[in-house]
Amino acid sequence: MNDITLIQLVSAQATPNLLAAMALQPKKIIHCCTASMMKRSEHLSKAYKSTGVSSEIRVERLSAMPQVVELKSLIENLSKEEENLVLNFTGGTKLMSLGAFVGALQKKIPSIYVDTTDGVFVDGGSAPGFTHLFKDGNIALSQVKRQLMVHALAVANGCERVTNGEAWRQYKEIAEALLIDDKLEEKCHATADKILKKEPRNFEQAHSWWENQLAEPLYFSGSVLKLGAQSGLFEERNSKYFLHPSHVKNFLDLSSKPNPREYMNAYDDLRFPFTFFQGMWWEIAVMDYFDQKGIYRDLRWSVEVGSRDGSGTNMEEDILGGDDVNLLYVSCKRGGARSQLSRTIEDINSSAQRIGGSFSKKVFAVCLPLNGQLKSRVKNRCKDLGIHFLDRREVRGD
Repeated sequence: MNDITLIQLVSAQATPNLLAAMALQPKKIIHCCTASMMKRSEHLSKAYKSTGVSSEIRVERLSAMPQVVELKSLIENLSKEEENLVLNFTGGTKLMSLGAFVGALQKKIPSIYVDTTDGVFVDGGSAPGFTHLFKDGNIALSQVKRQLMVHALAVANGCERVTNGEAWRQYKEIAEALLIDDKLEEKCHATADKILKKEPRNFEQAHSWWENQLAEPLYFSGSVLKLGAQSGLFEERNSKYFLHPSHVKNFLDLSSKPNPREYMNAYDDLRFPFTFFQGMWWEIAVMDYFDQKGIYRDLRWSVEVGSRDGSGTNMEEDILGGDDVNLLYVSCKRGGARSQLSRTIEDINSSAQRIGGSFSKKVFAVCLPLNGQLKSRVKNRCKDLGIHFLDRREVRGD
């Protein structure tokens, strides 16, 4: 921890505040924010802690539309109350930044600007001593952005809870087989769909039906069954393949318990060998695609985002990761339900901003080929919203 007090201008973009705090590790942080940004200030304070920054936080509330003179006066007053001040003038409105910088210039307070485009901390030139603020004089953002994980970005934007996601690498081989062979994928999808359509809607009948499935051999393609057994989707017995008994047992055991979350988790586990072929394999293929790129960090598959105690609205997101200093947000659809694609695009835009802010990298990955007007409509809307459209050919490397 450095014996400095960092002044932060709080705005809708949380990343510059996070990066400055992580790099400087100040003893105290002063948030300058309007009433509309008070919640952002609270979220940032929590995000600091998640990255290992344990600074004391002080909040200076500004008027609704701060002018140059207000920020200039605030910096002058702070210089009388605090020692070893440093100003980060990256956030806030242009007038806030200008006023704060003028105040720092007059009071000879060192200042920094977080340049995410060139990946460096820039000397504001308001006072000497800029490079001494950083460990070994390293002003590159790379020194801290590797530590900027999905959880910190989400917490800074008001999402209290982000799970680590589910293990996925064991499914890589079977997902790759389905990615490469279109006809095999279609057959497996049809088989899984046919089985799940037989599931009774009645609660008690469903229990008996799933219990009976333990004794029923599965009739997917032979190569798929072998890969499924290797990945843990199925169990091999006497050269035949069956549902793994632990899934059904968990479901039946939990049926008498009142915890709905545990019950539904067990139910999802039970259906997973079939929902995998209905489209979750595509999420694994896309996850592997981004992992192979080697430029994304903290990649997470099947992530739950929401409140800390699990109450309220909790959303499951397909893929989240770190893209340079921003969030990578990926939504995956097999593409069979054509009518839902347009709605999904709007959901991607709002969800990515909710979790990672407006500079999140947004990707819509659709497996089945789109044609005609639908293809044009989907791609054009993605382009309008800054969403990268990713198809099977690109993931496959065709």
